[in-house]
Formats: sequence, structure tokens, C-alpha cells
Amino acid sequence: MNAKKWFFTSLLVSGVILLLFAAAMYITDPLMVFRRDNSLFSFWTYNQLYSNPGLARQYSYSTVITGSSMSLNFDNDEVDELFDTSSLTLAYNSATFRNDKRILDICFEEQPLDRVIISLDIFSGISPWQQCNASLPEFLYTEGLSRDVPYLLNLDVFYHHIPANLIETLHGTQQPLRQRHPAAYVYSADTVLRDFSLRTALPQVDTSSYLVNTEENLKYNVLPLIEKHPDTEFIFYIPPYSVLTWYEKSLDGRLNPMLDSVKTVVSALLAYDNVKIYSFLWDTDVITAMDNYRDTYHYSPEIASDMLHQIVSGKSPLTADNYEAQFESFRSYLQNFDFVEYVNSYLSRE
Repeated sequence: MNAKKWFFTSLLVSGVILLLFAAAMYITDPLMVFRRDNSLFSFWTYNQLYSNPGLARQYSYSTVITGSSMSLNFDNDEVDELFDTSSLTLAYNSATFRNDKRILDICFEEQPLDRVIISLDIFSGISPWQQCNASLPEFLYTEGLSRDVPYLLNLDVFYHHIPANLIETLHGTQQPLRQRHPAAYVYSADTVLRDFSLRTALPQVDTSSYLVNTEENLKYNVLPLIEKHPDTEFIFYIPPYSVLTWYEKSLDGRLNPMLDSVKTVVSALLAYDNVKIYSFLWDTDVITAMDNYRDTYHYSPEIASDMLHQIVSGKSPLTADNYEAQFESFRSYLQNFDFVEYVNSYLSRE
């Protein structure tokens, strides 16, 4: 075989292989780029960064739950019943406001929304406004050929999704992408304390950019969404991190800067009629009961359910008249809290 014939034969074979690979990706469509979950799979591998855009584009919903992993303990069935709605959870671990905006932009492009339920975390606004929690697969957050070609020829997506989907489906495992229920973890003081230790100090974190970043996140990520969609109700909730979260922040110098960041966001949001804010941050009955947690941050589905019921009932939202006093009262509470005695009281139970 001469060189020219070998070249064109190789080119043809390569083209056929690529077409077959693209056809397999199109038929299985593991990230729901082209259609909703098909009958090929009963199990769908879920990866927040990769799966959320497809979910946002393929499903019908009137309520979106987003924000950080704090939003993952909300049960969609319960949300649907309480709010008389159809909900979809599109959250990201350690989400920044940029994550929220990127996925909500897709949601609003697809359909109007009655409401958005979104976590206002102590870390939501402290990063630069362009920064997500991790590098996004940008091709999935666009449309047209700039999305379709990289997707259909993506070996990484194929490797991490299709084999697992097929194997688990053959085993009879049921895991739909839309109705994902809270994961099963052990919530107890023993679980929390297993990876926790009392310390006298931690390296100090540079917080000098926190307020500037917070203001820029408001300007570029948060307020434009609220202003562009005045008919959508935005419900922000501030999660009840365990008191041990604040112990760590008090040691590394982030306690006050993080509280100031959240307070700045609340102050800006209260100017909008289509925004409601509920804070569970200072629910001391919850945050001091370590059996409610699986680590120093994440509370149980039962706590999340109680939060939903309080939101639906409209119990004690933050207002322009009460938010400053509540923030300062909580700041004082933390500054005077005896963390060592608190931890020792749990250790003495053993």
C-alpha cells in the first residue's frame, strides 16, 4: 500500500470510528443534552457540574432549588407538596454566586419560574465574582455546535457516565436524575467528632477582599437576576451551620468577615419586593445539637424539612427593621461561646 492510499484509508477508518463514537454518545446521551432520560437506563450517573445543564434544559419545572450542598437535603417531593409546585434541584457543592447565576440563566432561558429557593452561604459571595466552585465544562453551558461537537466526541464523559449507567441498569438499580432524594449519611455527635479536634489557633486567612468581592458578586451575579425577573419570587435562606463551624472560623480569623459578607448581601436583597430572606443561622437549638449533623457544616434531612415548613409558613423573615440587630446578637453570642466546654460536654458522654 503506497503512502497516499494508506493516508486516505487511515483517514476513512478514523472518520468511521469517530462517527460510531458520536452515534453511541447521541443514542445514550448520558448528560441529557438532546433529550430527557431514555429507556436505555434506569440508573443515571449524576455529576453536578456536568449533569445540571441538561436537567435544566430537558425538564419542566416552576421552582428551582439551587445554591450549595446545603440545598441537597431538601426533598423534591416535599417541596412540590408544600409549595404546590414542580421543583428541580440544581445545586453545587460549595457553590458561589457565580454557580447560581450560570445555572439559573439556563433555567430562565428555558421557561419562566415561579420561584427560586437558594442558599445564602457564608462563602457564597467571598470569592471573585467570576469564580465558580470548580472549573465548569463550559461547552455544556452553551448551545449549538459549540456544545454538541465537544459533547459527542468527549471520551471523558463517555468513560465516567456510560459504563456506570449500563452496569447499574443491568443490576436493576433505580436512580433517576430528576427525583434525587437526600443521600443516606449518619447524623450524630460521634460522626462529627470523629474528624474534629480542639485547637488553640489556626493559620490566619487573608479576608481583605471579602467585602469587595461580595459587592461585586451582588453587582454582577445576584442583583441582575432579581431585577431581570421581577415576577419570580427569590427565597434566600441562610443555613444553620453547627456552632463548631464558627469555632473554626473564630480561630482562622474569618468569623467576622464572613458574617459581614452575609449581612451585606441581606442588606442589598431587602430592597427588592420579589425577595424573601429566612435565616436559620442563629437557631441555637439546632446549631448546638451536634446529633443534627454529619460534619461541622451539614445538617440532617429532618432539619431541612423543618426549614421548609418555616419558610412556607412565612415565619420570621428578615426585614429592614430586624436584620442588623439579629446579626449583631449572633455575633455577640459566638464571641462569648465557650467552645471548649461545649465539645468536652459531648466527649464526656462516651
